Parts: sequence; structure tokens; C-alpha cells
Amino acid sequence: MKKFRRHKRNNLKIILFIIVIFLVAFIQTGYSYLVQQLKVNGVATIDSIIHVINDSSCNTQVTTDYSFWSSGNTKTHTYTFNLKNLSTKPMYYWHVSIPLPTDAVITATNAVYTITNNTLYLSGTDYNTYINGLATINFTITINTSIPYALRNISVYNCSFEPVVTNDVTLNVTFNQTGAWGNFRQYDVVVKNNSTIQVSAWEVKIGVPADLTLASSWSTNYVRVGNVITFTNLSYNGTLAPGASTTFGIQLKAKNNNFTTTLISALGSK
Repeated sequence: MKKFRRHKRNNLKIILFIIVIFLVAFIQTGYSYLVQQLKVNGVATIDSIIHVINDSSCNTQVTTDYSFWSSGNTKTHTYTFNLKNLSTKPMYYWHVSIPLPTDAVITATNAVYTITNNTLYLSGTDYNTYINGLATINFTITINTSIPYALRNISVYNCSFEPVVTNDVTLNVTFNQTGAWGNFRQYDVVVKNNSTIQVSAWEVKIGVPADLTLASSWSTNYVRVGNVITFTNLSYNGTLAPGASTTFGIQLKAKNNNFTTTLISALGSK
């Protein structure tokens, strides 16, 4: 009887051993299969490397916040740009360009944009064209495309830095209306130095109604803060000798075609 029990225990050990070997073999096979499957399918990754190129006129830093969602074959990419002026001088203008997929449909917030040859060109609005020294502005773009896309090269170019204007000289300003249609008014603005001191830079500030829009301008930089628009010289028309003058142009639009503007100040720097 004892021999029979001992023989039974030995058989049980053999059976358990066989089960263990089978389980080990099964796990190894399953693991190998999973590994092979992973190798076949690959691992999805998102390349977040973004190259920023500043031209010689710019000194900026760019960071982006990114999100996306998919609907069928279309993927919507949303980028919020943080554009920092690394200079201590105010920046009056900035421009940004990025490459696009060929089927891209674009929307933008806080930026004006055009598309040429699959390149998106962005610039500031009335509210964020001007960037104080060491300050940051934000704008957002949304790209809808059915083509795989990741943001790569960002080019920042044509940034305009102007000297800060002090009140060394008070200038004379004349607004000459040269056109009117609908709610639009066009003016040639003459800035004259009636002093005996030559100035190297100037600024003109005007007060405008809340619903007024500066539709376009030429021969000047401008920035709007609230109901005040500040116009400043470009690189080629800032110097005014005693008795000299320069002219810049603006087009204004408002809901009320009887709008008025107010000259706040016209100052020049030595």
C-alpha cells in the first residue's frame, strides 16, 4: 500500500512538472507573439521639435501650445503661439511664416493672414502688432487637413523697432481729407517741425470712437490701445530738419459715417 501511495505521489509530481513546463512554453510563445505584433504595428509618436528662424531684423522667442482632434479623414491642428520680444525696445511690427499642407483650411485668432504657395504668412492686428520690450503676445491658428502634418519651421521676419519718442519738440499736424466713400475716410497726415531743433523720430496720437477701424495706412507704423491710435515714423521719414515736414496716409472706417477724431499729441525726439 505504501509503495502504491509513493508511486501515486511521484506521478502527481510528474504531472505538475509537465503543467509548469507547458505554462512556461505558452507564456514565452504568447510574449513572443505580442512582441512581434508590436514590431509590426510600430509605436505612434509625435515629433514636437519646432525650428524657429529669426531674420536679422528680429530678436524673438517663439513657443507653442498644441492640441488636435480628428473627424473622419480630417485632422484639426490648433496652435497657440507665444511670441516674445527679447529686445528692451518696443517692437512695432512683426511677421511670421510657416509651411502648410496643400489642402489646408485655415482660421486665425488675433492675427491677419494670407496664404501663398502653401506658406502661411501672419502679422499682427490692431491689438497685438505692438510688443513692448521683453513682453509677449499671443495668437492662435487652426489647420484643417487630411494630410499628415506636424509644425516644423517657423520664420519670424520684418520686425520693426523704433526709438522711444520723448517730448523734446512739439510738432504741428494737419489732417487733409483726400477721399470719402460709405463709412470710409482717407487722410494725408502732414507732420511738420516748426521748431529750430532737428528731430530724429516722431509720434502722433489721436483719439477715435470705439467702433472705428483703421482700415489701412502707409508711410507709418501704428499701434492701437483702446480708443487711442499712435502713429510713428518709419526708418526713412523720422528725421525732420527745422521747417521740414513728412506725410503719411490712413484710411478710417466706422459704423457712424459722421465720426470725428481728436489730436492728442504730436511729439518729436532730438
